[in-house]
Amino acid sequence: MVFSFPDQDPRDVHCGSVQYHRDFIKRVIGLPGDKIEVRAGQLYINDVPIKNEPYAHFSDGEMRQPESIRAFDLSPKKYQELWQNHELDGILQDVQRDFFGPVVVPPHSYFMMGDNRDRSCDSRYWGPVPLKDVRGKAWFIYWPPSRMGMVH
Repeated sequence: MVFSFPDQDPRDVHCGSVQYHRDFIKRVIGLPGDKIEVRAGQLYINDVPIKNEPYAHFSDGEMRQPESIRAFDLSPKKYQELWQNHELDGILQDVQRDFFGPVVVPPHSYFMMGDNRDRSCDSRYWGPVPLKDVRGKAWFIYWPPSRMGMVH
């Protein structure tokens, strides 16, 4: 899916830099009402582990530990609120890559993830993508160049 970055403040930093109004291309992982969680690098949608993701790539062998998230002592309600308001990565930085959520995708929004799961700036960090920010369906993969081609 092609979408405009879902942040309204042009000064906000996400994934190490300002992303405001940039176009992104990511895979739609969650629809409104879906419960999304990542446990030890394994994606779960509505408590079901997603096993068949031939497009997903994992390039960093080092697993981030859940203790680093627990140190922030966020209640599930606060975690959801920070994530939904595009503020979670400001608190957690990048520790939620391998242990994320659970969160519930809000109405009229989507949960997006990149195929290079270990190095993707995606909804785990900056939150849901509102329907109003969606531009359309991607039809061509251009990054990384080694995977350039049509989307299937």
